[in-house]
Amino acid sequence: MDIISAAANVVSLVSAAAPMARRGAIRREFQRCFEAALRRGLAVQNKDDRGSSASLVVAALPAGGAYQLLVSEDSPLVGAAQEAMWGPILAEHLSALNVLTDDVDIPQLARDTAGSLREEIERAARQPGNALFQLVVVAQLTSSSRTHNEPVRIGGVTNIWDLPLAPEPTARGESDEIESVLAESPVAVLSSGAGLGKSTLAWLAARRRADEGDPPLVWWMNASSRESLSASCDALLRALEIVPGNEALHQVRSLLSQHHRWFIVLDDVSDGDLVGAVIPSGAQPGSALATTRDRTLRSPGRMVSLGATDEVTMERIARSLLPSSAGTGQINAIVGACSGHPLVLATICRFVAATGVSTVELSEMLRTEPSTVLSETLGSHYPVSFAEVVARMLQSIDDVSSLQVVLAAAVGGGQQIPQSLLESALPLAASDIRKGMRRGSALGLIETGGSAVNCHAVVSDLILAALPDAASTVASRMLASIQAGASDSDGSELRQLAVIANAVSARVAEDAEGVVSTHLTLADALATRGLTLSAEEQIDVVKARLPEDASADLIGEVLVVEARVRLTGGDYATAIDVAEMGIRMGEDAQLIGVQAACLIVLAWCHENLGDRASALRNAEAAAVLVPDDQDVLALRARFGIPDRPSPEHVDGYLALAQDPAVGASLRALNFGLASRAATRLGQSGDAIAFARQALDLDRAQVSGRSVDIARDLNDLGMALLDAGELDEAETVLRESMGIYEGENPGHPMGVPPRINLGRLLVEKMSQSGAVDEAVLDEAMHLLEPALSVQQMQAPGSPDHAAVLVALADVLVFRDRERATRLLDEALQIDRTVYSDDHYEVGLDVLKLMSVDLLAGRPAEALRAFRIVRSALPEWEGAYPNIAVQLQCLQAEALIELGVLGGLPRIVRSLSQLAVDPRIPEALRPFVENAVTQIVSVIEDARMD
Repeated sequence: MDIISAAANVVSLVSAAAPMARRGAIRREFQRCFEAALRRGLAVQNKDDRGSSASLVVAALPAGGAYQLLVSEDSPLVGAAQEAMWGPILAEHLSALNVLTDDVDIPQLARDTAGSLREEIERAARQPGNALFQLVVVAQLTSSSRTHNEPVRIGGVTNIWDLPLAPEPTARGESDEIESVLAESPVAVLSSGAGLGKSTLAWLAARRRADEGDPPLVWWMNASSRESLSASCDALLRALEIVPGNEALHQVRSLLSQHHRWFIVLDDVSDGDLVGAVIPSGAQPGSALATTRDRTLRSPGRMVSLGATDEVTMERIARSLLPSSAGTGQINAIVGACSGHPLVLATICRFVAATGVSTVELSEMLRTEPSTVLSETLGSHYPVSFAEVVARMLQSIDDVSSLQVVLAAAVGGGQQIPQSLLESALPLAASDIRKGMRRGSALGLIETGGSAVNCHAVVSDLILAALPDAASTVASRMLASIQAGASDSDGSELRQLAVIANAVSARVAEDAEGVVSTHLTLADALATRGLTLSAEEQIDVVKARLPEDASADLIGEVLVVEARVRLTGGDYATAIDVAEMGIRMGEDAQLIGVQAACLIVLAWCHENLGDRASALRNAEAAAVLVPDDQDVLALRARFGIPDRPSPEHVDGYLALAQDPAVGASLRALNFGLASRAATRLGQSGDAIAFARQALDLDRAQVSGRSVDIARDLNDLGMALLDAGELDEAETVLRESMGIYEGENPGHPMGVPPRINLGRLLVEKMSQSGAVDEAVLDEAMHLLEPALSVQQMQAPGSPDHAAVLVALADVLVFRDRERATRLLDEALQIDRTVYSDDHYEVGLDVLKLMSVDLLAGRPAEALRAFRIVRSALPEWEGAYPNIAVQLQCLQAEALIELGVLGGLPRIVRSLSQLAVDPRIPEALRPFVENAVTQIVSVIEDARMD
């Protein structure tokens, strides 16, 4: 039974059942009202000296005091006539007492005291527990002449002043929401777990109405059971001098349906039908507010779900309860430990005030022995401790399924636990789990919403402290289920599982290696999906939970997974350090698999940093260790392909992509590399086809999004961009960037799609024929952060050079000098990483020559051309599209300088390339037009 409502029933019944046996109490209450009124009268004249003068007057009155002096047995106790009579009586007697100073205006004091006395008696008489209630209010509600059929007149009746609540509860922001609901619905239902402030909010709503006297009837009922509600209805009927019958609930319902406005609070409702048993249905002039712990309660009203209390309110509560010496730091620490739970906060504040513990000691006690702190009671208004409330609710659970569901929610430590996880982790049928969810919610131990449950963090601590062994068993089952489902979960589900695992693993008493294994699985899966920050958090948990006597196998697994996570996150320096540590550890413990895995991580790190020789060397070392591992052998071959002649690259990657002995993920990677190689050769159709094959393979392996899918989307976007299919290219490139940067906007792997999107925007603008500043701004917004990432994570790498080139493409329209500097820097990086005959160096020279010519610097353009001149014959066969463009720019520079001797050779070369089948069809008209213009220049020179 709810403590507050049960006490209210007792007070109301007692006060209503003995109207004639309290004459002494009536006299005492009248005397109290008189003394209060006298103090108010003195205060008007600034003579109230903390009640000293009023006390002297009361003590000097004749025997029987103010009651004997002012009350006539045959007249009403209060009213305008009585007030008019009291004034002269008081003036006469106050003058005769000779206890007041000469500067007190006695006639004025008498009039003011008489008026205040009437107000004090009326205020007291509104409280059914007050001794004056029977003499004043009941006389106003009914008369001896009322017939059986005459309607009851309800007015000025309330029991809220008798509720054993804390004096002056802190105002809550949720009150506005409750009032808003009540304005639209005659019945509102306030739901939450134990101690979150339902009764306080209901009392605040009731008090406001009682203070205003509107509606005339404000009554509090305990609805924790049918018996309790019946007792509350009895109390109301007796207060109205109606004899309760066998069906008090029906009597009250009938009464409310017939009479004036009212406001009823139904506290601690256990069954939704109880609301309808008392509150009339349909339109009525009254309203009701019900409170319940059961969020699934069926009721005729609109539900207001009460969650954690906001920090500002919690701070106000703390300041009202703690000593004035409490500092802001201490208050913030205490509030932070309570997770928005007002009753927990009040309990902790009382404990701190009583014991003087420091915030550090308090934190440790809440972690290790929460019941010690939360066993403190709050006083007469809440005589049962929060720990005892939770213990009683736990003890009332009489079936195994409900207990296991509650424990599963509790080990989640305040997190939302999906019902699907409960079904996979607990040895229960789905119907039993749903039953357990309903039972736990009805008790207020857990909250249910949609297909998930959660348990307040502090309630969790108490439950786990009460049942540690059972909780550890449930936690182990949940971790095993999380580990098993990690690979099949998409990004959002996986992130949720990781948060749950963090809470659950702390509850497992033993099996530290099993806990570590679960977090490693999550870290690997999160990194695969591009959620590298969450993956790194899992690595931190692993390091914290790794036992001192962990096996070499487990330590090796930790190092391998961490190295992969750092690699996927673009933290190449840390990945290299961890991988090298793993190699050393693997050598010492003779763990060949650990060594090979770490060598592959090193190979990828060096590849991304532009050190191709080191990448190949590490891949070869891994292949020596595991000569039968087809994926490692394929990787070794993949790292060796760039050293072959360029025309062989596509075929080399395709051979690996089509090898059935190679794993699907590695085959997809090689299809993507074949797409890139085809793009460099100008074979856009093949490039698009290969990228789509890679995407299909990876999507068949992973549900949702992954970094492999993001890579494939970038490759496809790049191929579409070069083919001129800009709209689809933009779609897939933005999707790629979104995957990489979904959790980390500065993810280094998000740089390639940013580069390609920047190129795409410039291309779209160029096709429009007009400079668009908004487009240039967007391109800069994409590329400048990418440059910062590369300068920090991988300076001097091919991706660093690629960003510089893309940014220069934008700056050509705004700042050609800076564009030139960026292209010079990119050229130097690529010449360092590659040789001067490399495709990337050719692209850099092509871009630099274009800018130099736009800036009127033909000599500088030719100087750049000389870097790649010796590679031109090879490129005419390998990369004819680059060869064509370089020779056209060379011809333009020569013409501007007036050096025409080399033009005939360029014409011959371009004429041959124009009919070369390897030239893209879109490029042929450009070549033919260039030849025509150069020939025209030569002929004009001859004529001169």
